[in-house]
Amino acid sequence: MANKKLLILFFTGLFLLVSAAVSFTQQQPQTQQDIIAFLDSNIKDVWTIYVTPDGRLKISDDVANILGFQENSTIYAVLYGKRLFLFRTQDARADFVSKLNNLGITLASDNLKSALIGRGYFIDANAFYNNPSAKDNDAVLIAFTGDIYELVGLGNFRETTTPAVQKAIVSKFRNVVARFSVNDYKLNAREKDEIRHLARQLKAVGFDKILVRGHTDNTGTRRKNLTLSMNRALVVYKELIRNGIPKDKIQMTGHGARNPIATNRTKAGRALNRRTEIFVY
Repeated sequence: MANKKLLILFFTGLFLLVSAAVSFTQQQPQTQQDIIAFLDSNIKDVWTIYVTPDGRLKISDDVANILGFQENSTIYAVLYGKRLFLFRTQDARADFVSKLNNLGITLASDNLKSALIGRGYFIDANAFYNNPSAKDNDAVLIAFTGDIYELVGLGNFRETTTPAVQKAIVSKFRNVVARFSVNDYKLNAREKDEIRHLARQLKAVGFDKILVRGHTDNTGTRRKNLTLSMNRALVVYKELIRNGIPKDKIQMTGHGARNPIATNRTKAGRALNRRTEIFVY
């Protein structure tokens, strides 16, 4: 009887193992279109980043912190068709290139690029493109599962990405649009300008709703922080309306200190937490 149970357990385990292996094989990309569709179905987040007039990419401190980018480290890239994929390590890029090779896609050396992430999380886009365009001074950074990223120009993403990515840029868009000093909820000129650019782009591509969320660090009382975070959301809400976004498509909330993106134990961390975020759906 015991031997019979062991045999049943053995064959059950073998069946599950084979089933898992078949499922894994079926999920692997089989064609060039498959690998793009596979990537685009594994989008985690979409962020806007600033492009300086001289063609440098400026990744904000909070985005760099969340994505694990480090100053004075190297970012690796693959130019694939009209798409630019970024990788934090050479091994991650090599794995991606290997998948392309298995599909019969061979990349020339000119398709493999690298650049230094400098102090302040600046990346020189000249390392990837000849005469990079800084249209509207904005670009989009898409994070996929598996530490794969894609850099897309926000102004012309319709022409450079697949429909899945186009939809993701609108439906999963998340961006920190304002930073604040202690007890402050005023927007500076740069932040107003960025909101103006954002409003114009959103009106062009269409969207269902915008969530505006205000946040604080953990200094102050709970009631004070909730009021302060609501005021931080309110100033962005008003700026969006001023730039033509219908108010019935905007929802705003104040979260106080409940959702930090950095430690509150340091001055730098608290500065990152004093923010207003926009989510677009």
